[in-house]
Amino acid sequence: MDAARRLVKESGMAGQKVTIIVPSEQHGSATAEDIRYTLDTLGFKATVRSISPAIAFTYIQNTRNHYQIALAGWNADYPSASSFLQTLFSCETFHPNSDNSPNYSGFCDPQIDQLMHKAATLALTDRSASNHVWADVDRQIMQQAPFVPLTQTQRVVMFSRRAKNIVVTLNDEILYSQIQLH
Repeated sequence: MDAARRLVKESGMAGQKVTIIVPSEQHGSATAEDIRYTLDTLGFKATVRSISPAIAFTYIQNTRNHYQIALAGWNADYPSASSFLQTLFSCETFHPNSDNSPNYSGFCDPQIDQLMHKAATLALTDRSASNHVWADVDRQIMQQAPFVPLTQTQRVVMFSRRAKNIVVTLNDEILYSQIQLH
């Protein structure tokens, strides 16, 4: 922590105001307070701003709102690298001053965009090669850290032995209409 404080001081950013946006939900607020405390300890002047979950998603997409940190999540419609990486980090999905800009961070790297296009094209003919390129895209994005992943949700579902015909979709959704009890 001492080294981090020193780096903040050397950067000239000590005392900088940092706003953390969080949907007003119980678990997100605790995480936001932990981040605020850490930032304060490092020498920033951090505050947490809770906003209604009903507007949080569009609020954090709009660059006019000038916040520094937002706690947000993403659940892909389809379990593929493109549903995450292209949506959240491609130049095409960043729309400044818009409530419809899923690239919240404003990350744009034309070379990485070219790699994403290559991976998407390869997916049509060579899934394995595509997955390797997507892995490279992921590494390159994370090296630049436009996002900081904090958690990953895992769903655990338990059923009675009497439950049969349990269908789980690619997005871990259960088709309750298909369950049969014996």
